[in-house]
Amino acid sequence: MLKKSLALATAGMVLCAFSASAADFYGTLQKIKESGTIVLGHRESSTPFAYIGPDQKPIGYSMDLCAKVVEAVKAELKLDTLNVKYVR
Repeated sequence: MLKKSLALATAGMVLCAFSASAADFYGTLQKIKESGTIVLGHRESSTPFAYIGPDQKPIGYSMDLCAKVVEAVKAELKLDTLNVKYVR
């Protein structure tokens, strides 16, 4: 019983430590938060994964996945807008 209580208390302290530092972004996330821009690299002719569409913007399966990541980053950083810069 004591071991179980000690394990639960330790797990609780670890979770509190992680949630306290979760608000402090660093590295790439901090750079994105400060600039308000995320940079996505893509290929020009890797159909159907990434290619240039008729409107001269990148489209394809991998770009759809990138859009989901952008939305997740935007939500995590609690940003109203997040500019996306595409790099070929």
